[in-house]
Amino acid sequence: MSDNILVEGREGLLFDEACRLTGLAYLTQVMHGDNPSHQSLLHELRRLDWLILLDSGSPHPGLRMAIQMLESLD
Repeated sequence: MSDNILVEGREGLLFDEACRLTGLAYLTQVMHGDNPSHQSLLHELRRLDWLILLDSGSPHPGLRMAIQMLESLD
């Protein structure tokens, strides 16, 4: 298997994880009666990123991808 296929497969998995985490952040806000916005989702994902970093000592790649994608929309 070529390295390019492995990278493409990993990117797809990271994208799926980024979407899953963003969706969970959105649903959490809705369940708490909030009206999610671009900025509130970005804030929630950054907060989760910080908590994971504190707990594990390393960033979560899928979460970082989600944050970068939302930041690029600013």
